[in-house]
Amino acid sequence: MEPYDLSGPYIDYYTAQPANGYEILNTYWFKFEPITWDLLSVNELQGPLLVSHSVLDSHDYHHDDYQVSPWDPYFPEEDPPVEEETGNANDYSASDIRSWLNNEFYSWAFSTFEKSMITTTLVDNSQASTENRYGLSLYPCDDTNDKVFLLTSKDIVNSSYGFSTEYTSSNTRQKIGTDYAKAMGLQDYFVSDSSIYANFWLRSPHNFECSVGQISFDGGAYDYQVNDTTYGVVPAIRLDINQ
Repeated sequence: MEPYDLSGPYIDYYTAQPANGYEILNTYWFKFEPITWDLLSVNELQGPLLVSHSVLDSHDYHHDDYQVSPWDPYFPEEDPPVEEETGNANDYSASDIRSWLNNEFYSWAFSTFEKSMITTTLVDNSQASTENRYGLSLYPCDDTNDKVFLLTSKDIVNSSYGFSTEYTSSNTRQKIGTDYAKAMGLQDYFVSDSSIYANFWLRSPHNFECSVGQISFDGGAYDYQVNDTTYGVVPAIRLDINQ
């Protein structure tokens, strides 16, 4: 594979590829291994909920960091959006990461048999699902029907899923990035001499049109602007137990 071409005026800030030792136009070989999943829940109505044990890839949440419609006064230096674009940059239903998860990722990450085991989930994107350390977001979006999705800022303080109930740093939410994710631009951080963890996205919007929930390398729940490509992807799926 060749790393994504993320070149541009902000490449040193928005991708960790050079720091990780990977360069575009070079070819690298990786051993693809089965994805390890953590089982968060067994008895929920829509089926067992699983989330990847590691950060599998690096991807921005959405390509634009400004409110798409109307033009965001907080970022006047950005070009106004084209007329046909609608919604906010942190609208999960229209996000680039949702499209990528349910198309490219779903296509290459699962075999035909595995795809038959993954159910289509009615993904809750209501305001109640956006609860975070600051309260509820003002930018909920429509619910979606997805094969693959991200966890919410409410999910990651659910003790029944094995997470700490506090939004502060916690090892219950820390995840290590794969070598492949680092080739794609994931930034990770030394937490101790022997532990290196990465940031990864949640699907929940936060309190600004361009910010969305994320889990930091220390396991704390925060938010960041949607167009940062150094953040990782931790997919979630539900299984069809009725087949």
